[in-house]
Amino acid sequence: FREVERQRLEELRGEERRLEAQEAEAAERLGDVARCLGRYREHLGLGLARVAPHTVRLSFALVDDRRPEAEFGFTLGLAPGGAGYAVTDVRPALPEHWLDALTQRLDAADPGD
Repeated sequence: FREVERQRLEELRGEERRLEAQEAEAAERLGDVARCLGRYREHLGLGLARVAPHTVRLSFALVDDRRPEAEFGFTLGLAPGGAGYAVTDVRPALPEHWLDALTQRLDAADPGD
């Protein structure tokens, strides 16, 4: 009986070590994302806001040196039915065929890219 307990305890300790390693890796990735977003905030005036479930608004305030007050942005969310993405409220407006082409590229992209 004690041998079974000892084996089970070792299994639990091993699982705990694996979970700790996963948590450390997730924390490192989160830090990488935070640093990346920080660079975009600093250099492009990135604003990121959740506007609805599965929908975010991205805005850029430091794009046009001649018009520093101008804001550029778009809203990105899941397309109706959840098949792909929908991009709306693009400012300044883009020609519809450009937006369609960009959205198709986004839909076709590998999430790891």
